[in-house]
Amino acid sequence: MEVNVLHSPLEKQRNAILKHEYIYNYIRPHQALAYKTPMEFYELWKQNPKEAYNIKDKWQEYLKKNSKRLSESRRIKNEEKLKN
Repeated sequence: MEVNVLHSPLEKQRNAILKHEYIYNYIRPHQALAYKTPMEFYELWKQNPKEAYNIKDKWQEYLKKNSKRLSESRRIKNEEKLKN
């Protein structure tokens, strides 16, 4: 009986991971990267670092605002729980 190594469960997992990694890095746009793929953003970073930094800074500002908003929302929710 011959075992086909290419169709082993481990090989299938490896191929699935490689496919996911390819899609994640080359096909799927990311909101944090101004809807560019990571590889498009990497190329931008090499060609125009200033624009790449602007995208990064914009995203960090968004996260900072969102973090404050969520923190305030949690605080209000906790106060309401204490009142009840």
